[in-house]
Order: sequence, then structure tokens, then C-alpha cells
Amino acid sequence: MNDFRNVTDEIGRQIAKAASTDALQAYLPTIRNTFEVKHIIYQGWFGAAAATPSLILSTASPRWAAEYEGRHVGEWDPIAKAARRSVLPIDWEALDWGSPDAQRYRMMLRRYDVGTIGLTVPLHGPNENSAVFSITKSTVNEPDWPDFRRQQQAEIAMLALQLHDRVLSVAEARRETSPVRLTAKVTACLELLAQGRKPAEIGVDLGLSVHTVRKHLDRAVNDLSCQTKEQAITRALTLGLIKLRSTTASLLYLLCITPVQIGEYLPFDRFSP
Repeated sequence: MNDFRNVTDEIGRQIAKAASTDALQAYLPTIRNTFEVKHIIYQGWFGAAAATPSLILSTASPRWAAEYEGRHVGEWDPIAKAARRSVLPIDWEALDWGSPDAQRYRMMLRRYDVGTIGLTVPLHGPNENSAVFSITKSTVNEPDWPDFRRQQQAEIAMLALQLHDRVLSVAEARRETSPVRLTAKVTACLELLAQGRKPAEIGVDLGLSVHTVRKHLDRAVNDLSCQTKEQAITRALTLGLIKLRSTTASLLYLLCITPVQIGEYLPFDRFSP
């Protein structure tokens, strides 16, 4: 098993030099070959939420991308649906592939030889600018997949973030003002919760009682039209209302967590009141 940390910085520098999405597309095979994976796929949704991606960059067959866009596959793709609900890397093997839609998508992956073993990194930006970055392996079971995922997911996620930032830059994705407003204290409480702080610890950090912290978190859930604190965190990240510390610290925090299964919100459930 290769360790790719020594080459990740160079790949990041090449991504930063790309002057267009065409240049980024042309560089994807280099990333694929470096990580020794089957395919790399980037799907970006810019502006208002929609089922069809605004941009697809991929080393997979163009026919797969054309069908994905033309048939609005994003409406029932189980990977994209899971990514909308998570900020953590998603192991495809952890998803529920039993539904008719999931089975239909798996058949599509096989038909175009995309690969059915994969890891997807959700990328949530401000004002509904979001994306997913996926790497795939073979359509047959690979015994080294768990080790590969565990050892390389931090590097893969870092590259995903660098690619997404560059796409937004060269594509000049629109950043409209969010209609949602949170007070400074509500924002601070939600941001600290997202960073892994418990309500009691947030209270110490901000000089508030635990009761007041809980009230601020409940208000965040209400103001963001969510049902849980985990959903509020994801929504606030998507709208750019909170940040997970620095980029590097955020990745180090998120990527020490086992990839989530659909519907789970690890590690946030550990920190909910």
C-alpha cells in the first residue's frame, strides 16, 4: 500500500495553477494514476439546490456523465442523497443498496464500468454551492479497500477541497447573500458544537450557562428550519454561516472519523445535548 502524502502537495500546486475547468479535467487522469484508483469524479451544484449538477469532471465514460445529467439521476442517486445529509466521507459499501433506485444506480455504474466500490467526500460551500468528490475502485471486491480507505482518505479529502475551491474560483460560481440570519451568540454556539465541543464546554468558552447554550442551539435549529442540531450544522455549513475552524483543522477533525452510513451524523451525535 503506497503512502501518497509526499505527492499530495505537488498535486495541490498543480490544481491551483489550473486556469479553467478544462484544465482541471485534463489533470484528473494524473490524480487517478497517482492514487491508483479506477476513476475520479467531481460533481458540483452551484447556486440554488438542484438534482442535476452544474458541472461534472470525471475520468469515467462521458456517456455516464451524459446519462447522469440527461436522466436527472441526482434525484435518486443514493450517493448524492447521502452526501447532502453529511459533512463526512462516505464509504459506498456502508450505504443501503437495497432500494430499487439504489439497485438501478448500481447497474448504471456497472454498465459504464465506473466502479461500485468508492469513497465520496461531500463539499458544502456557502449559498448552496456544494459538490461531491468521489474515487472508485473495481466492480469486484478488493481486499485492500479498507486499508486504502483508512490510510488515504485524509489525502483524498484534502485534494477534494482543493479541487472544489479551484473550481469555484475558475468557474466564478455565484455567491448570493444567504436569506438566513443568525445572531452572533447563536452562530458561536453552533460553530463550537460543529467543532466537537459539548454544551458545557461551549458555556465555559463563551461565558454562558449550559441552559443558555441549549437555548441558542435550539434557536439555531428553528431559524434554519431544521429538526435536529446535526441538520442545523449541515445547513449552516452549506449557507456559509459557520466554519469548522481552519481548513486544515477541519479536515483533521473530520477525517479521523470512520466514514458514515446514510442517515448518520457522526461525530455530532456524541456532542448533542
